[in-house]
Amino acid sequence: MFKRYFLALFLFFFLFAGKVQAFKAETFVSFSHQVVGNEGWNSKEVEPLTIPKLIYQESTPSSAINTWFLRFDALNDSTISAFFNNLTQTDKNQFLGGYLDLTPSLLSESHLSSNDGKVLSHFSLGDREKIITTYMESFFTRFGFYPQSVTLPFFDSHSLSFLKSRFSILAVFVSLENSLGVDSVPGYEYAAYFPDKNN
Repeated sequence: MFKRYFLALFLFFFLFAGKVQAFKAETFVSFSHQVVGNEGWNSKEVEPLTIPKLIYQESTPSSAINTWFLRFDALNDSTISAFFNNLTQTDKNQFLGGYLDLTPSLLSESHLSSNDGKVLSHFSLGDREKIITTYMESFFTRFGFYPQSVTLPFFDSHSLSFLKSRFSILAVFVSLENSLGVDSVPGYEYAAYFPDKNN
């Protein structure tokens, strides 16, 4: 008798239980990847495009959402930019973003020198705008649109404001280690940054 009630109770909960989700329906996971070109590339065994292709191949079965942040040298490499142009045209889960690392080619195209600084905030306000505009116009020329998100090592409120007002940037990701050639920057912890007009 007890077994029948237990079975009936089990079937009742199983058949009439509501939909259960671990996360809200609108929750998703997105991955971001910085893509570099040949500037400063030291490996003779692996090409700059090898790792992004492998990441994409591994993420395809799960339909993972990826944003690929292209550094200036990758943006101007016809093979790399053609690969990502085709990728974003054929896969709705792939997006492009800007990687504003101060490479020698970006500074040269902006008519500046790497002696002027290693991070954007080392430059005058006008030079910061020139660097950002050089990158963004090159991105637009290559893909026909401005990126909605960018990543860069350090940024300042003026550059963020300029990116938002001139190019309608929606998101900025901070990458502390790459441009400075170190794994961490003393005094800076890796933590989420929530943009606000006051910081």
